[in-house]
Amino acid sequence: MEIQGRKKLIILGLVLLGSLCFGLGTLWGTHLRQADQESVATPSESEQAADGEKQQEEELLNLNTADYEALTSLPGIGDSTARKILDFRSEYGGFNELSDLVALDLLTEKQLKDIQEKVTVFFP
Repeated sequence: MEIQGRKKLIILGLVLLGSLCFGLGTLWGTHLRQADQESVATPSESEQAADGEKQQEEELLNLNTADYEALTSLPGIGDSTARKILDFRSEYGGFNELSDLVALDLLTEKQLKDIQEKVTVFFP
């Protein structure tokens, strides 16, 4: 009978040990999955902002590189204005700011207001 009691204790001990190992393994696995998720590289806010600005610049028409057809597709920009912009660019290289177009009498304030959400100026 004493052997039977010892067998039961050994079996009970093994069951408890197995349960403990299983529980610790589950906890450890959860911890590892969380660590993996936290270690996934996510862009910082400044990187996201820079990417957003770059994407926005790519979607906007760059007046320093736009061709005649692209310029004349803008609201209020006709043949004469497009040619003035192209002539200025070929002679001086381009514009530093959108306001340069008004200061150089290439656009009126109204024309600039009408296109300012669709265009940008930067040197590629």
